[in-house]
Amino acid sequence: AGVDQQVAEGDPVFLSASASDVDGTIVTTTWSQLSGPLVALSSETSLDTDFVAPPVLADTVLSFEVVVVDGDGDSSADQVAVIVGDVNQAPLVAAGPDQVVTGGALVTLSGQSADADGSITSTIWSQLGGATVSLSSPYAVGTSFVAPSSATVETLSFQLLCQDDGGATSTDLVEVEVLPVNQPPVV
Repeated sequence: AGVDQQVAEGDPVFLSASASDVDGTIVTTTWSQLSGPLVALSSETSLDTDFVAPPVLADTVLSFEVVVVDGDGDSSADQVAVIVGDVNQAPLVAAGPDQVVTGGALVTLSGQSADADGSITSTIWSQLGGATVSLSSPYAVGTSFVAPSSATVETLSFQLLCQDDGGATSTDLVEVEVLPVNQPPVV
């Protein structure tokens, strides 16, 4: 059944067996999975088969057995193990919708984050462009600031970055368009 293998989740896995019969011929070949998350083998009846390593939450062993039967009904079996390694998935991050506000308004940035295979360990907002503002809670998923007053339209851009417990990071951007406050006419 070949040598044991170590792969990452999502990788293609190739299993190959060899069989011979000195006094006859091999008439059937059967692959079966003995342990681990169920996978779909490309063929259960040929010497060569393959599958895609499944997603796992921790390193996981998948065991397979191949049985060959000759023309006289005699059989022989061999087993192979495939260790599927867990691959940390980056967190999902959303900085929220773009906004249009008037200068002097309180602006709330409402981000969201999630990690399918762990937890979020750090969050930080960064301002990437526009007039500098002071964020109320730059290390929280939600923060706020007072929009600057300006005589012209100004676009402020912010990035939300989150890191998970496996060290993976993701970012998302949001823009806030700040409109000038309407000034009354002068008489």
